[in-house]
Amino acid sequence: MGAPALADRAAVQIAARYNVRTVHVQYVGVMYNDKQEVGGGSGLLIGDSLVLTNSHVIGREENYKSFDVNARLGSRNANPIKVTAVHRDDARDLALWSCRSPPAIAVAPLVARCL
Repeated sequence: MGAPALADRAAVQIAARYNVRTVHVQYVGVMYNDKQEVGGGSGLLIGDSLVLTNSHVIGREENYKSFDVNARLGSRNANPIKVTAVHRDDARDLALWSCRSPPAIAVAPLVARCL
């Protein structure tokens, strides 16, 4: 087995183990006219309990009568985890959210060796 094949195998193993770091975020807001609005997009789990996404992905809470945001780790079919806003920077289109119940997952190393 050549070096590229080993590197490909290692990359697949790393992705399989740490793919759960990708996040699907979704919000459900009930507007003041009682219409429901749903939206969302992707994000990235940072550390143990922070989710980084683009600011435009999640609606603004002040625009809704009720507002709920969930994160699903690794898959849209995963169990939802409630998140709350930490900071938004609309100029940079970034938003940081905190998981109310931090998930128990493996932490990806900064550098991985090929096996």
